[in-house]
Amino acid sequence: MIEGMGLKFLIHSNPKGGLQPIRLRYGFESLAARNLFFVHASVLEFLQELGFTVTKEVVSRVDLQVMLFRNISEFMQPLFANRVVKRGQAYSFHGEGNKPITSYTLGKAIQLCIYDKREELIKKFDEVKMSLIVNDCLNGEFPEELTRVEFRLRRDALKYLGVNTMQDLLEREHAIVDYLTFDWFRLLAEDKKSKSGHERRQALAPVWQEVRESFFKYFPGCSVENRKPIDRNIKGRREVNCTGESLVKQAVGCLATAAALVKGTFETETEALSFVTDIFADKVKTLFSRVRQRAVDLGILRGVNPPNAMDWHLDPRYACDSPESSIQEYNRMFTDEEYQYKQFREYAVEGCPF
Repeated sequence: MIEGMGLKFLIHSNPKGGLQPIRLRYGFESLAARNLFFVHASVLEFLQELGFTVTKEVVSRVDLQVMLFRNISEFMQPLFANRVVKRGQAYSFHGEGNKPITSYTLGKAIQLCIYDKREELIKKFDEVKMSLIVNDCLNGEFPEELTRVEFRLRRDALKYLGVNTMQDLLEREHAIVDYLTFDWFRLLAEDKKSKSGHERRQALAPVWQEVRESFFKYFPGCSVENRKPIDRNIKGRREVNCTGESLVKQAVGCLATAAALVKGTFETETEALSFVTDIFADKVKTLFSRVRQRAVDLGILRGVNPPNAMDWHLDPRYACDSPESSIQEYNRMFTDEEYQYKQFREYAVEGCPF
């Protein structure tokens, strides 16, 4: 590792496969009051002067943050008052004892962290960092209230958004900020409307409007005419907004309609089970091949529930088994009678809500 002025060069002694031989990490000290893309261009020029040639560039993580002279309670109130729209699933609050909450974290591949920056600076005092923040970011004063809003984009998220190089990031930065601070997460001025989609027309909470304005100010991207939209149509990546369970319920609803058209009504649960089994008995091979292909299309190596795997899409990194495991349950349906009855019993009864 070579380190200095907030830059870290991590050099792998024996890179193999997909390992990067050299990784460059820009720390706070290198970017305080500076433009990332200008700093990066300067580093590339420096490497060229040393005789190095950069043949491939991959952005593996990006953190975007702004600081507001606001108390963190102004962010927590909408969160606890049903005035939040979010795509991330996993979340946590942090506080000590009976003290107010000091941080809120949401998401995995994309992670949002809202935290009391003043409290952190005092608790983890670092003279150099404190001096840089106060002098370069806070106009020489240490405010009584200071909250940081930070989005952390990991490699899976960046790839999904079409960001591979620094040029990609520059061209899509404005669109990414717009997506993160509105579609992915936002705080509303009033309680969220019950009907899906209506919240898109609701006014933003003043504190969140200030957040958006700050992000656009500090992360404007390239010139307007050269901006590009985020690209979420990467081959092998597909946005999944539903769960496997919800699709099963939908499939049961379709089967119910088919049964009504063919049979009218069932006299017994056994008759219902027999009907379903007969439908699939001669389609096992078709189901097998389609499940395999769908797993490839979605990037799934084993069955997972989308919200628990990633925030928007499924990725092989979160799986460990072969594609065959995703159809194991279906195989059991056609070989184990007790299992068949147990699985279909709760759906194939009168009064099924689906």
